[in-house]
Amino acid sequence: MWHSAGTRVLLASIAVGTATQALASMNEDEGAIRKLAQQYETGWNKHDMNLLGRMRTDDIDFVVVTGDHEKGREASIARLAELHRTQFRDSIWTNEHVTVQFLRPDIALVHIDWAIQGDRDPDDTLRSPRRGIFTWVVIKQGEEWKLRAAHNTNKR
Repeated sequence: MWHSAGTRVLLASIAVGTATQALASMNEDEGAIRKLAQQYETGWNKHDMNLLGRMRTDDIDFVVVTGDHEKGREASIARLAELHRTQFRDSIWTNEHVTVQFLRPDIALVHIDWAIQGDRDPDDTLRSPRRGIFTWVVIKQGEEWKLRAAHNTNKR
């Protein structure tokens, strides 16, 4: 009979091994996604548009706090680069809290609670420090996680 104790132990071992591998892979992926969030903070604070651009898919959808909807890497980075030459030139971005929820093994929902200080209004007056929340959809392309969609908003 194939339901012998030995067979059950073997099947259980295979199941545990598979689950352990999947958990290890998920932990590695979560670490990579958290690193992506850290890279965003670093890229922002260094005003490094190359780093911020490499994080994005070619077809990213990016909704900024003003409600503008940038479509595509080039458009979203061009707009951000202009803002970093002007309003964000002295800004400091801080990720305060990052949560990661896997929707599938290759897609995750990320929420980043952030704070910013040193940014300016369009008339160049210094803004008060503010906080917000970023919602990201990230996808795994090959071995890399990339930002596919984002929506940023200020908190009250």
